[in-house]
Amino acid sequence: MGRWRPAVETVTDPGCPRLRMTHFYWSLIVLFGVLVAGAGCGPEPCPDGSSRRADGLCYLAANGDVDTAQSLDADSDSDTDNAADTDHEPGVVIADPIRVVGFDGERETGGVLAEWTDAAILSGTVGAICGVAGVGLVDLVEGTTLAVRPTPPCLRMAEHDGLLVASDRRSQLTLLDVRNPPEIREAGFVIFDPNAIRHEDIAVHGGRIIVGWHGLGARIYDPDARLLGTLPATDAFAVGLHEDRAVISDGEELVLWDVTDPSAASELSRVPLPGEGRDIEFDGARVAVAMGGAGVGVWDVRDDTLVARGSKVVPGAGLSVALDGDDVWIGSWEHTVLLEVREDGIATIGHETPRFSAMGVAAAGGTALVADWHGHMTLKKDPDACSPEIILGEALFFSDADPSQRIRIENHGEVSLEWSVTEVGSGFSVSDSAVTVSPGGVEVVQIEGPPGHAATDRLTWSSNDADEPSGEISLVPANQGVGAAHADFTLQGFTWPDRDASEYTLSAHQGKVVVLDYFALF
Repeated sequence: MGRWRPAVETVTDPGCPRLRMTHFYWSLIVLFGVLVAGAGCGPEPCPDGSSRRADGLCYLAANGDVDTAQSLDADSDSDTDNAADTDHEPGVVIADPIRVVGFDGERETGGVLAEWTDAAILSGTVGAICGVAGVGLVDLVEGTTLAVRPTPPCLRMAEHDGLLVASDRRSQLTLLDVRNPPEIREAGFVIFDPNAIRHEDIAVHGGRIIVGWHGLGARIYDPDARLLGTLPATDAFAVGLHEDRAVISDGEELVLWDVTDPSAASELSRVPLPGEGRDIEFDGARVAVAMGGAGVGVWDVRDDTLVARGSKVVPGAGLSVALDGDDVWIGSWEHTVLLEVREDGIATIGHETPRFSAMGVAAAGGTALVADWHGHMTLKKDPDACSPEIILGEALFFSDADPSQRIRIENHGEVSLEWSVTEVGSGFSVSDSAVTVSPGGVEVVQIEGPPGHAATDRLTWSSNDADEPSGEISLVPANQGVGAAHADFTLQGFTWPDRDASEYTLSAHQGKVVVLDYFALF
């Protein structure tokens, strides 16, 4: 997605439920202003952040920009006489609900790429990230790196009251004191049996640390590595801890425990999960669980009982989850997703595409920090904006045996998505050149390829998604089977021990065996 383009427009769609109440109160203010104006000799100035339009009323300006509001209205002068008769909410603004504060690309640390995989929020201005090269601190206001400390490889992290626990998911936890940023001070090591089974998620609260140990259960330790108690489980993977309550994923179940005395913990509530838990965020009153391809689920804790609030499948795989009041942020590899818990379920607020891969996410006060593999990204929620959110494939494959393909257009946003074809490759035809996709809906457009399609072509499109107003789909000749020539391509790579990236082109290795190796940590 395009991340740095500002986009604002008025919309006749009555969506964006978060803005409706605000708009209602603003309408009362506007009405009061009109009544006052009628009592004097001439119109009074509109309130700050608004402008008077042709119907004589004051309208809320986009982002408080009066000139912008006037210019937007100028395009609809012919409709101003009927503006008061429309049944939509005039002046509702479409804009990207997620603003990118900054991105800091990765540098080498001790000759090792950092490969950031998890994040934590330390305060309103400082966050932490961890990766293969250690632990770093981030300025959340500027989105820049404050400091990096080499530690054993860190793939999971958790923080509470300045105690940061970095885990290598194998045999070691590193304890760090981060109460005085940018200083990162070593606070000790917790060494586990290196022959034990790999552990997974970790959480820390009130000086106690909980670790998901698969079949060994979820184990609770103090900072001196003393085992305080074990929560039995068939497969403890994701864990959360808050005061005297703990939550763990046990296979495809979520379990709430009373850990007032960890040596005599008691189970309080158990509910099924849509998928295996991979990460848990628990604030004492609410639990959010990332479940890979099953998305994310949210439960409230009421009278020591887990009460479901809803679940949502997100693009990619739910690797990491963060709670921020009613907001739920997800790192899903392909996207950073922002959801909102409402009385009637869970709504998608927006997506932001990472530069590399959204591996881990943390959030507080409307700000999110994303561990973005080769860098980190700081995001800010705009509570006064909403937008359609398009999800669309990047390529379609055609052959003479299969010349017809489907373009699946998903709208994960809060208002209707308007999508249209701007250009399509020679010989291709589409069933619909423009479609409207309702919030949460899907539309399918059929595209027919020409006979003998042998060269990659493209379809370009436009939309009213504030974050992704345009894009393209590659129209690619399909693999014709063993013995057919593969389409040429160029990829970046390196040859160890030289880590400088070079470009490798398939056609340059004609007559040789070429092996492509794909890998991932999760």
